[in-house]
Order: sequence, then C-alpha cells, then structure tokens
Amino acid sequence: MRYCYICGKVDSSVSLHKFPSDKNSKNRWLQACTLSELDNVKNIRLCSRHFNNDDFIDLNARRHGGHITLKRNACPTLQMKASKKMNPKILPEGDDMVQHASTKVLQNNEITNNVLSDITAPSTPKIRWFIEPRYISEVGSPDVETPRRAKRVVRLAKSELLKKNKLIKSLQAKNRYLNKRVKCLKDVILRLKDKNLVSSNSSNK
Repeated sequence: MRYCYICGKVDSSVSLHKFPSDKNSKNRWLQACTLSELDNVKNIRLCSRHFNNDDFIDLNARRHGGHITLKRNACPTLQMKASKKMNPKILPEGDDMVQHASTKVLQNNEITNNVLSDITAPSTPKIRWFIEPRYISEVGSPDVETPRRAKRVVRLAKSELLKKNKLIKSLQAKNRYLNKRVKCLKDVILRLKDKNLVSSNSSNK
C-alpha cells in the first residue's frame, strides 16, 4: 500500500507523487526531505499536503478523469499546507502520531487474538430459529446424524474458517503497514528535531 513518506497519509483525499527523474529537481526534493543521494527513493511517495496549490498543473483533474500532476519546479516541504482540520502554523505532535499508530497495532493484535480464540475455543450453542444451522455454534447432534447433514456441517465449518482466515490475514497486513508507519514517523520526528521543526518537549510527554 502506498503512503506518504512524511506524514503517512494514505486516504483518497490526497494524491501521492514520486520523486522526479530530473537530477536537479530530485536533489531539491532530497534536501527538502532531509534525505541524501544514497537513499533509495524509488518507492517513496509524498502526498499533496506537502505542496502549495500553485505547485499543481490542475487540482481539478480528477473530476475530469485525469491525474493530479505537479509542475516541474514543484518542491515539497515538511510543513503541511493549511486545511480546515489543521492549523497551518503548527506541526502535529510527532510522538502523538507514533502513539496513535502504535495503539492501532495493539488493537489489531487484540482483534486477531479474539478471532483465533473464536476458532479454537468451544462455544455455547445458540438458540436455533432455522431448520439448518447458519453458524458452527448452532450445530447440534441431529445436524450430523446423516452423511448429507454432516457434509453440510463440514461445508459450513470450512466457510467460517475461510472467513476467519481472511480476517486474520487482513489484520496482519494492517499491522505490517502500521509497524512500517511507526518506524517512518519516528525517522521523520528525528529529522524534524534535528532541523528544530519540532520541540524536544513533545518527546517528553
């Protein structure tokens, strides 16, 4: 999943832009992001919140089915442009961003553990309102008395297991992304502190 190297933004409200191929422009981007020529920026993307409106050729291009494109002389900034949800004069607290991402990881881990517990732990049979069981927890002895009914229960069990596995894989993928984002945010905070763009007080909360 693509995300902004600076702020970790991934939603559809922003556009993501790769480093330019022109050497001079690329060097200006590297300097703005406190990176060096030794850093591999092939897969790094920056979101539109780190550019001024004048840096874009046409901000309404998406409405006409096109792509939002930067001008050749566009250069990013670690500061984010003004929006209704953010004060343009203040950078978001770096440690708060890291804490939020870390909390998400813990929440996803807890959900994953709950799903695994649901798969392995025996459950109390639910009250049946239908002739055929819709969930494994509704299965009773009469549902496996004949080969035909037993096959139906096996199909139901496989279907539920497949859904659980998909959910687990989805949560694991989100955790991997969030862990990468935490690392990225920590790296950005260190660079911002080196540039004195974030006060050291934010790390002492």
